[in-house]
Amino acid sequence: MKTLLLSLALAMGMATLPGQLLAQQTDPPQTPGEMPAQTQDINAFTGTIAKEHGKLVLKDATSGTSYQIDDQAKAKQYVGKAVRVTGKLDSSTNVLHVQSIEAAGS
Repeated sequence: MKTLLLSLALAMGMATLPGQLLAQQTDPPQTPGEMPAQTQDINAFTGTIAKEHGKLVLKDATSGTSYQIDDQAKAKQYVGKAVRVTGKLDSSTNVLHVQSIEAAGS
């Protein structure tokens, strides 16, 4: 009876034999490509839409930071203009996931 219960427990992963490693104790480490995005909550960002390295970015004049814009089509009409971008910032890639863009002061 003990042998049957031990066999069932081993088969279900509920027990290990001496010297046997339990392979599924923790999730395997993630590779950089599999890391979850470091995305913040929805926020408002202000600055000027500019072109850098062939891509449109939001330049924050106060901090000197440039944020890549994920929706280039939405940003295109605001090149050179002061804007307020609402969206989520992925801090691991410095990409703004745009929800909306409007001219500053609107």
